[in-house]
Amino acid sequence: MSDANYAPQPKKSKVGLIVTIVVLVLTCCCLIPGIVVVSGGLQLFGSSKGLIGCSISMTDWRDAVMAYAAAHNGKLPPAATWQDDVLKYVKTSNVQPGFPVPQPSDDYCDKQAATVISFNSDLAGKKVDSIKDQEGTVMLFEVAGSGRNKSAKWIERAQESAPKFIMSVPRGWIEIPVRGSAGLRTKQGLQPIGNMRTTVPQSSSTPATKSSDDGS
Repeated sequence: MSDANYAPQPKKSKVGLIVTIVVLVLTCCCLIPGIVVVSGGLQLFGSSKGLIGCSISMTDWRDAVMAYAAAHNGKLPPAATWQDDVLKYVKTSNVQPGFPVPQPSDDYCDKQAATVISFNSDLAGKKVDSIKDQEGTVMLFEVAGSGRNKSAKWIERAQESAPKFIMSVPRGWIEIPVRGSAGLRTKQGLQPIGNMRTTVPQSSSTPATKSSDDGS
């Protein structure tokens, strides 16, 4: 074969390779933030479950405190034994699966955030009718720790020590007044949570026995 009849092979184009590399890089760049967003969303969802369960539990306990008062000449329970005293009046809410509500026997409110319910000791033994601003007076509030029959004078607590959402952002503290819906106290003030219960509360497994001093 002569040199005149020899035709060199055309060089393979690198355009396809370059496009492939660009697509892979763009995919990775888009995928990484997506993974972060999904991961953060899952963390947020997990934190929200604890918040919702805790707020529902606090509402159930507030209803039990009010039922106790109705059976005791309008007087609220003593601070030192308030949960034990109102236990038989607790009706736990039946909510959607995946949003567990603490049981009356549990010693926590938001298990993941390690918080528990505290009773406003300023209200201990008072008659409900003597509380003038019932929607603005906190009866139960969330505090760090665990245990039962927790009580203290209600004060506004530092947001820095509040339970956290994703990226260590404080979510605020749950509070519930004598009358009305639960709220979340944040840096922006008290934010209403609303009634998170989706069904009528179910009777607790604790049998309701007649009180000897219920006035009946």
